[in-house]
Amino acid sequence: MQKAAERGHGDAQFDLYIWYSNGDGVTRNVREAVRWCRKAAEQGVAIAQYYLALAYKHGKGLIADERESYIWHTIASANGYEASYWALKNIKQKIEYGRYVPLFDMRSAKKEAAQRLDAIDRRKAANEKKSSAEYDIATAAKPKGINIAERVFENTWRSVVVVSVSDGQGSGVIVRPNVVATNCHVVDTRGEIKIYKSDDRRADTGTAFSARTRHSDEDKDFCLLDVDGLWGVPATVRKYDTLGIGEDVYGLGAPHGLDLSLSAGVISQLRKIDGNRLIQTDTAISPGSSGGGLFDSDGNLIGIMTAKIANESTEGIGFAIPADLVLGH
Repeated sequence: MQKAAERGHGDAQFDLYIWYSNGDGVTRNVREAVRWCRKAAEQGVAIAQYYLALAYKHGKGLIADERESYIWHTIASANGYEASYWALKNIKQKIEYGRYVPLFDMRSAKKEAAQRLDAIDRRKAANEKKSSAEYDIATAAKPKGINIAERVFENTWRSVVVVSVSDGQGSGVIVRPNVVATNCHVVDTRGEIKIYKSDDRRADTGTAFSARTRHSDEDKDFCLLDVDGLWGVPATVRKYDTLGIGEDVYGLGAPHGLDLSLSAGVISQLRKIDGNRLIQTDTAISPGSSGGGLFDSDGNLIGIMTAKIANESTEGIGFAIPADLVLGH
């Protein structure tokens, strides 16, 4: 993997970023992680461009720089990375409403982003001519101790939150900057809603944020919440029409208040009940899991866990609403 990365393979470079960020098979090193993230971003890897923008925004592994963050979000958005598109839209709305004044010249930043994107496209075209055999060999054997479920967890835990109301709690998923998707039955839209975001992948508690209802569709049991100041990584949404029966899927939520609990299963069926599309799965869904994320093996959000059939004679029948509902709101 190291050899393929050093030869300029963007995907290998991004994998090294993940490994150094999480300490997967190597010593955790944030600065080294960001170094490989930058290399992958410069090779045209959109998700690396997004994470580099976040690193500049929060000063993780380098000096915080709003202009650089804006430039890399602009590049990632141009490459089709949806989370960066919404990050830029959020910045634009804050400027329009007078809630944010950028400390840099946006016109020159956009011009520089266009120049960098052109250079990246030319470099990417040149690199596509090179053989990827080394990368294929490197990725064929994963580091000891790493499996698909672990990789899914590491790619998704930053997107999942606990949703708390006066008479209970459930789960939610960050789908855009400062926006959380959950089930309507989880939140009492007339009362106070609190969002808790774990600060660490092994933590059971985290920072609290106040939330308010942004959109509510009780027929589909789908709600969106606005959460000012919420940190985390918005999940990448995969559309319902691309799903297949038998695919491996992973649920991440807070059953019985146990934050960031991972479960695994398959897509049992794709159904239409009472006019609503639903994903049937045998993934464990327990009280408190509702509103949590159902992810595919690449860590893409495919559903919001919503219900299970629970009785003495029935096991392994749960449902999730399609995650692409968030795309229209």
